[in-house]
Amino acid sequence: MVSDESSIFRNRGRASGQPDTDHPAEALLAWFSQNKGWLNPDVRIIFDHSHGFHVVAAKPLSSPPVATCPLSLTFSYLNLDHSQTVVPHVHSPLQACLGKVPDYVLNYLFLVEQRCLGHKSPWHPYIACLPGPETMATPLWFTDEDMEYLQGTNLMQATADRQKGLQDQWEQAQSAMNVSGITMPSSFNFDQFRWAATIMTSRAFISDHILPDRPTFPVLFPVIDILNHSVEAKVEWNFNPLEDFTLNILEHVKEGDELFNNYAPKQNDELLMGYGFCVPDNPMEQFAIRMMIPPEIVQQVNGDTELLGEQMPFGMPKSCLDGDLMKEQHFLRIRGHPLGRYENTIPCFQGFAPYLVHTSFLVALHTRQMKLADVKFPNPGARIFLGTLKTLYQAIQNRCERLPISNTMIPAATNDKQKYATIYRNGQADVIHTMRRELKTVLDKRRSHNTVSAEPAIITTTEALFALRNEFPDHYQNVKNAILLQWGIEIRNSADYARDVAEADVEDLVWVLLLIVFATITLLVSILKLVAATITLRTRCGALDLQENGDGTPKKPYNASPFKSFHAFQFHSHSIIHPH
Repeated sequence: MVSDESSIFRNRGRASGQPDTDHPAEALLAWFSQNKGWLNPDVRIIFDHSHGFHVVAAKPLSSPPVATCPLSLTFSYLNLDHSQTVVPHVHSPLQACLGKVPDYVLNYLFLVEQRCLGHKSPWHPYIACLPGPETMATPLWFTDEDMEYLQGTNLMQATADRQKGLQDQWEQAQSAMNVSGITMPSSFNFDQFRWAATIMTSRAFISDHILPDRPTFPVLFPVIDILNHSVEAKVEWNFNPLEDFTLNILEHVKEGDELFNNYAPKQNDELLMGYGFCVPDNPMEQFAIRMMIPPEIVQQVNGDTELLGEQMPFGMPKSCLDGDLMKEQHFLRIRGHPLGRYENTIPCFQGFAPYLVHTSFLVALHTRQMKLADVKFPNPGARIFLGTLKTLYQAIQNRCERLPISNTMIPAATNDKQKYATIYRNGQADVIHTMRRELKTVLDKRRSHNTVSAEPAIITTTEALFALRNEFPDHYQNVKNAILLQWGIEIRNSADYARDVAEADVEDLVWVLLLIVFATITLLVSILKLVAATITLRTRCGALDLQENGDGTPKKPYNASPFKSFHAFQFHSHSIIHPH
């Protein structure tokens, strides 16, 4: 299948991009069969607007193989490399770009060129059946209105990053073609480049199985790639290296049933970003988080920027520090996830990737100005556990606020892009809020509710303030006035106060104030008790040591009204915390 046709870059006017027949599926099957491809006679290729081209059973399958695509029909940049002999050669000015742009970028350029060539392309019957730019449904093709349905999700930033990456690749490709003297026609533009990238990410297979001795690159297998995805489909991929690829269906199929491939279990973000659809109630759904810990925190708690695997808390594996952890995604998994949960001796931490727990652990140490050398491994103790729990909870709570369970500001979906974006968004919200509730249950059990516990407990400034109000109302009023004067926070009720303190980010400072108040009250009460006891003792001693005056009347004992000075001292203590 060597083509000597002139390239689109030299014969712009001859490119049509239109199929030769009103029945492109028939043309595809004829081309496929003539070039040693094979399609099971019990199936047929059909088209509708909701599924595009897809494969259905004309009758129950008589054998498992559905299709076999020879290596000679595959499509990739390798066809431009005339130094190899495993696939047919195609002549194109793009050969000058070999080695000057990444292979996957050359794949995109080559696909755009062949699409523009129309019937002159050796792959024309196949390319004519590929979905066009107008049908693309991945977030790369979302309008601004469509993107509103991804608010608060990871795909908002991932889409922007992917768009920028494609734009950079396009500019790199343009530069390489200009240096090579390749003149681009007006139809060869960024939208076509983006289309080719979408086709490759949604339909290509990796080359490892068919070309095991070469570096990995994406390869298109015509006809086999027409089958849509189902996570429930039972299939077998049979690669014959350097020869062909056969797809087998391993389940009973009735007449009229659509035949599916199985791309392997995938989360909805991968399905939406790569293929343009989602699976409702996807059991594989996880929530990805990237959490970076500043090197200065590591330096402070460790004395060095390199962490050792031996210093892992909560029984987590040493391997959780392997790899480039700050660039990798780390996942949250709800109970019952097919991949299981993570190794950890603390049950409420088992749904969080070990790196996330370890990072929260280091932040908890930093907050307490502790070092790793101060910690007993693998069980660092209840206080460090609570600090880690609170740090992790706060990180998850922040994500929940950006991704509420429901977004009433967004109207109901009006197209497939919005529909699938909503499925993805709601699945992500369900995971992150489920994980937050799991942590909150543990936190609530550890919170002090007007009780004294022998175990370490969590007391917020809200609880501390209202305990102060109940026991020492005068001091509470002074503290309340001080908080209003210093930070502009008026204490009306616990919910409003907690929100205002969190927004102002002054809870630590309020704690400093409260601790000073509590320490001072404790000290004063101790002093007053000591003074009262001393006065009482001296009063009793004076009563035993009665002396007569000159007129025969007994002398008064020293300080016959011992509580007078006590009340005076207590009165002055009311002003220990004053807003001025």
